[in-house]
Amino acid sequence: MDYKNILIATDGSKMMDEVYEHAIYLAKLLAKLLAKLLDAKTHIVNVIDVPSFAVVPIDRTLGRIFNIMLVERDKITQKAKRLFETRGIDESKVGVTVLQGHPSDEMNDYADTHNVDLIIIGTPVRTGLDRLLIGSVADKVIRTSKFPVLVVRGEKC
Repeated sequence: MDYKNILIATDGSKMMDEVYEHAIYLAKLLAKLLAKLLDAKTHIVNVIDVPSFAVVPIDRTLGRIFNIMLVERDKITQKAKRLFETRGIDESKVGVTVLQGHPSDEMNDYADTHNVDLIIIGTPVRTGLDRLLIGSVADKVIRTSKFPVLVVRGEKC
């Protein structure tokens, strides 16, 4: 299996630093091994959970909040891209995307349409009632993805 396209799901949380470290390591390794043979690319993707807004009537305030979220998510993905570039990954090999929808569905759809070979995602360690009630995007991606998923566990919530 050749990993030509890697999707990194980011939420901008503190634990993403650890996810990025794993992804940078893999991207550097792939770049060294496959530079002449493959056009490998890393895709940094963030999804705004639009379905969570579905219960709230759309008005000017909500529209402004959503626009602020778009700007913040763009900052998150651009910051991640800069980190990859400062760690030696060619900027032309790192793309950033902010999507809207249900996070796990959007990531799986993106992975499918961009021929992703590996998804890297972080998840905080949740136990007991938190795990039951909150769940995680990573859990759903693992259950529904047709692609290999590398999960980086973060600190306990």
